[in-house]
Amino acid sequence: MAISKGEWKAWITNKKPAEWTICIGKNGDVGIAKTIEDPTVSIIQRGNNANIIAAAVNACQSVNQDNPMAVAESIKDMYEELKEAKLQIEYLHDKFKVTGTGNTILARIDNTLAKIKGENNG
Repeated sequence: MAISKGEWKAWITNKKPAEWTICIGKNGDVGIAKTIEDPTVSIIQRGNNANIIAAAVNACQSVNQDNPMAVAESIKDMYEELKEAKLQIEYLHDKFKVTGTGNTILARIDNTLAKIKGENNG
């Protein structure tokens, strides 16, 4: 898949009216997309949207730089599988009275699930 590789960033222009552009490059010198001027959407909301797009692309590229779209299309499945893995580990943990690494991985899964839900920023 041909994409613009590199860290994506959202930049606000100094133009009047101000607009948000999604860019790559050290100083945001390569524009990829810009937000559409829409009187029903505030400049703050357009900025939030641009930042979400840039963050999502960066996260997906960090997993699969050659095909970040494959990651994006798998996110819901990965989330559901992570919840199921947690239940399976808890079941095995309780059934066999396991101590040690089971608790560690459960804590990491719990932290990740909380992060996904926006309940934990750590």
